[in-house]
Amino acid sequence: MRKRLTHCRRGHKFTPENTYVRTRGDGRVTHECVQCKKKRRVLRKPYDRKKYLTLTYGLTNEDYSIMLNDQNGVCGICEEDPGDRRLSVDHDHQTGRIRGLLCRTCNAGLGMLKDSEQILARATKYLTQ
Repeated sequence: MRKRLTHCRRGHKFTPENTYVRTRGDGRVTHECVQCKKKRRVLRKPYDRKKYLTLTYGLTNEDYSIMLNDQNGVCGICEEDPGDRRLSVDHDHQTGRIRGLLCRTCNAGLGMLKDSEQILARATKYLTQ
C-alpha cells in the first residue's frame, strides 16, 4: 500500500485548498499542488495554429485562406458564418484527403455519424419521415 503524499515534487505542502487531484486516462490518480499547476500552465508552449495546420494537414496559412475564400468564408455544410471562430479542417480519416472547412457543429456531427454515407442517408431518411 502506498504512503499518503504530504508534499508535491517541488516541496509544497498538500492541503485541501492547495491540492489538485485528477484521474488520468489510464485510471491512475495524480496529485499536484495549485502553485505547480499554475506554473506548469504558464510554461506550456503557446498554441501555434500555423504549426498545427502544417503538421496535421500539410497546409500553410495561405492554403487555409484560399480554402476559406473558395467557400466564401462560411461552413461547407450549413453555409453559416462562423463569426469570431475558425472553421475546422474536415478530412477523410481513412485517406487523409482534405474535403473542406466546417463549423464546429457540422464537423462534430459528421464525426458522430462516423463519416459514414450510409448512416447519413439513414439519418436523412429518418428526418424526412
